[in-house]
Amino acid sequence: MPFISAVWGLAALVLMAVAFIPMFGFLNWFVIPFAAVGVALGYIAKSSRPEASGQGRIGFFCATLALCLSIFRLMIGGGVF
Repeated sequence: MPFISAVWGLAALVLMAVAFIPMFGFLNWFVIPFAAVGVALGYIAKSSRPEASGQGRIGFFCATLALCLSIFRLMIGGGVF
């Protein structure tokens, strides 16, 4: 689970980076639910296996960062008020 969380969080960051390119801002609507699942996976991985909590923390942090930045991008772009 920690490895899946880390990969999911990094994938959310990559998708968020693509969504920051002009004309691809609509992808933020797909990144937000994807990153929300990553936050949940990271939280579960972080709390369930304390010995492998490093990967769980990485997944949780990356997915949270992608979620916050995607919401911010939609707010400044007029997608969410």
